Amino acid sequence: GIHWVPARELVYFGHAQRPYTKYVTDGNRRIHGIFTDGHPENWKNSLHYARYENEALYAMDGRKLGTFKDIPLHTSKLDHIYNYSDKGGRAWGHDIALTADGRPRVVYTRRVNNRDTFWYAYHNGTKWLSRKIVEAGAGRPSFHSGGATLDHEDPRVVYLSRTIGNWNQVEQWFTPDSGRTWTHRQLTSDPSGYAIRPVTPRGLGQATNRILYVWGDQRTIGFTDYTTRVHALDF
Repeated sequence: GIHWVPARELVYFGHAQRPYTKYVTDGNRRIHGIFTDGHPENWKNSLHYARYENEALYAMDGRKLGTFKDIPLHTSKLDHIYNYSDKGGRAWGHDIALTADGRPRVVYTRRVNNRDTFWYAYHNGTKWLSRKIVEAGAGRPSFHSGGATLDHEDPRVVYLSRTIGNWNQVEQWFTPDSGRTWTHRQLTSDPSGYAIRPVTPRGLGQATNRILYVWGDQRTIGFTDYTTRVHALDF
């Protein structure tokens, strides 16, 4: 409350890897985060959760994982959303959002044999459950899936990009029952290039449905060599 303190490492894994993370806050001194062990290109990732509150980290069931005196915490000490298996694949966290009562919803991918599948995860009060959304498709040489995000106004809604025909297109997926069933509609259909990395601006409420996404084509080689534009779409 007076000075900025030196930065400290929060979570670590080792093995020359660094956890990738997504955060969301409820605006009331709680910060929720999801963490991988490393990059799915290089490690057999699991996916983990921790909540910051009152200078300590907690699991979803309220169990204290450690205080700021204990950090950095190894990823094995966190709350496990998904544990890697050869059959299940390598996890990659895409987004975390909160319901109206402050409970997290997570969208992530699992990679098996170099192909990704989208999954939706939540905690039912006893344990974390994951439900399959849809396979991501072939993707491009520069990416396995086109990415996914949750609607932070209503995390029953997922925006994702998967291969449809020759290119990736953005779709809206909706679940009324925590991922047991889904309905969806396609939002982009550009035959000249791909639509990836969809996000929806926060604070729009229910009056406006809008997404931003990245458009590109075959000139994009990778994240250091690309020809892309950011597009906005109201629907």
